[in-house]
Amino acid sequence: IYSYAQEDTLNHLLVLRALKEKVRDDLPVYISCLSCLITLDAQLNLLDEHLLDLYIYYALMATQSAQPRVRVAGISILSTITTCSAQHHSVVALIPQFDALAADEWWEVQAQLLLLSANLLSKLSLGERPDSGSCEDGVSGSGSRIADDAHDAG
Repeated sequence: IYSYAQEDTLNHLLVLRALKEKVRDDLPVYISCLSCLITLDAQLNLLDEHLLDLYIYYALMATQSAQPRVRVAGISILSTITTCSAQHHSVVALIPQFDALAADEWWEVQAQLLLLSANLLSKLSLGERPDSGSCEDGVSGSGSRIADDAHDAG
């Protein structure tokens, strides 16, 4: 989807807005797309305040959805922001809103919430490392950075 757009924040915002117009009222589809596209934006170091605002807004909308797969996508977006952006404090401020998700009965929501919590704890306990603001290839909301840290320690 980004193939024909320049690699800068403004053009990526324009692509995301055009995508939103094309899917119209199908918010689950749009949020699922965002959960994939945020990884690309993070790898390109394009997660500035404008893109982060968009991603956080739709992630919060997703976490309040009645559909479990949409809630999972929203939590995944927040997890990617936590692992791939220096703006993880924006996600920390949202912790009180995760109460309802903690009691969610859908297993994948529970799993993504656990990954998000682990990523937040890892980020906060390590403080600001020199590489904490960038996203490595293949690192998304999957918790692989924690697994890598555990592997390095072992």
